[in-house]
Amino acid sequence: MKIKEEMLKGPNCPNAFCPLFVPWERRLQTASAFYYVFMFLIAPLPCMLLPFYLIFFTPLWLPTMLYLLWIYIDRKTPERGGRPNQAFRNRAVWRYFAHYFPIKLVKTAELPADRNYIFGSHPHGIMSIANFATFCTNSTDFDSHFPGIQCSAVTLPNMFWFPFRRELVVSSGAITSHAHSIEYVINPDNKGRAVSIVLGGAEEALVRFNYITWLRI
Repeated sequence: MKIKEEMLKGPNCPNAFCPLFVPWERRLQTASAFYYVFMFLIAPLPCMLLPFYLIFFTPLWLPTMLYLLWIYIDRKTPERGGRPNQAFRNRAVWRYFAHYFPIKLVKTAELPADRNYIFGSHPHGIMSIANFATFCTNSTDFDSHFPGIQCSAVTLPNMFWFPFRRELVVSSGAITSHAHSIEYVINPDNKGRAVSIVLGGAEEALVRFNYITWLRI
């Protein structure tokens, strides 16, 4: 038993034995992190090819064509406030995902729900993980910390180009980075709305030095 306890002590854990004693909680966290990486980096290409396969090689050509028609009809939604789905934002997978790192939301001030807000998120990182966990899901309890405020993460328009995966991005409540898209959300007629903008943008993801934080504006 003493040997097993020693093997669970992080850096002191021999690689040959670690996988045998990783708690199930940690396994679920790792699987959730892989799910995010898969959806972010790997899924776009299969999602672009899958409709062609379904149309030309399966009996599902009609539903697929109808779905592509729906994408065209729904193309303006990411520019008009998005369509957040609370069931998606509250999925257990996102809590496991946030706990993997862990990602925490630290509240330092009250934000009245009768105003609109722009949140600046920094740094961007490779996949904007903290921004996604905090503003695209409820894994860090944003809704509990700031009741009455609905936040939409601002992302590149091409995030909505990929069939099937597009629905996940739309369900997170994300909107495009067009100026008119942001203005649509935080216009004076709305109250209790917020947008999260990753300062520096995608260009900043390519800049990384140990112990140095860069902000590109």
